[in-house]
Amino acid sequence: MQDVILPRFGAVYTINPQINLYGTYVKGYNPQTASALANPNAGGPFDPLENDMTEFGLKTAWLDGKLQASTAIYQINQKNTLYPAPTADNADLMEQIGKERSKG
Repeated sequence: MQDVILPRFGAVYTINPQINLYGTYVKGYNPQTASALANPNAGGPFDPLENDMTEFGLKTAWLDGKLQASTAIYQINQKNTLYPAPTADNADLMEQIGKERSKG
């Protein structure tokens, strides 16, 4: 068993009663899927999946909450994702890739 510190931070700034800005940071750490860990042909052992996510956004509400809107930007960094890497000899083989990044 490994001990891991997983920080989670968030903040909200109220510009006025109708408009709020927010920011969030989260770190994640998960073991790989049970099927990959239990399959001797998958090629393990595999390192755990690690990720962190940062998000900033704006939320607004008008007309006593009847009209609401929000927008946000985010970035997710992920490490040790498993992907199928079948070969002619082993259709169950998996491999871990280094890093991935998603933005939106």
